[in-house]
Amino acid sequence: MASFRVRGGRILRGRMRVPGAKNAILPILAASLLTKHRVELLDCPKILDVDNMMAILRLLGCEAGWEGNAVIVDARGASRYEMPEELAKEMRSSIFLMGPVVARFGKARFTYPGGYSLVLEPEKSPKTGTLPQREKSPVSSL
Repeated sequence: MASFRVRGGRILRGRMRVPGAKNAILPILAASLLTKHRVELLDCPKILDVDNMMAILRLLGCEAGWEGNAVIVDARGASRYEMPEELAKEMRSSIFLMGPVVARFGKARFTYPGGYSLVLEPEKSPKTGTLPQREKSPVSSL
């Protein structure tokens, strides 16, 4: 990984172009739902997850697409709060949209992201092969 060492006494000035990364672009795309302004993200990686996130944004009512290496999102037309199940199953990072959707619409309806289902099973004791005795949880499921 590249690094810079800055030694004191002078004001640091200049510009540096930082290439986009999947782990940075997906949360930023989700956050674009929070503004009513056009968002332009430069040097985005052209990968399936970015295309899927833009497809989800379009299904929520946003305009989203590529202009060269830039992703453009205009969320002024966003009108849906339901996550499309078929696309949510394609990528775990679709969960990044939950906060912005709730913030914008006051509600959200989402499926498990990434096609995973949550399965909770107690572990057996490696010594006895029996299930541990546990107290009833004070938290109830909805």
